[in-house]
Amino acid sequence: MTEGVYSVRGAARRVHRHRTNIQRWLREGMPYHEVPGNPAKLIREDDLTVWLRRKILANPARPKRAPTPARKNFEESREIA
Repeated sequence: MTEGVYSVRGAARRVHRHRTNIQRWLREGMPYHEVPGNPAKLIREDDLTVWLRRKILANPARPKRAPTPARKNFEESREIA
């Protein structure tokens, strides 16, 4: 398999989550690719990390940290995109 592209099981291992979480994320709209003739869903590492980061940041139970200059720049760049 190409580096940076994962199956559902490989994606789960990569982000230390259960396979059913990845399947749920796919149903919720996480991007994936299919190869003709192969039933497996392939997930790019970039898509996986962006999706996971959004999930973590959207978690209402996540403790808020005091803003640092680097964090402030990151949040401003996210608002632009």
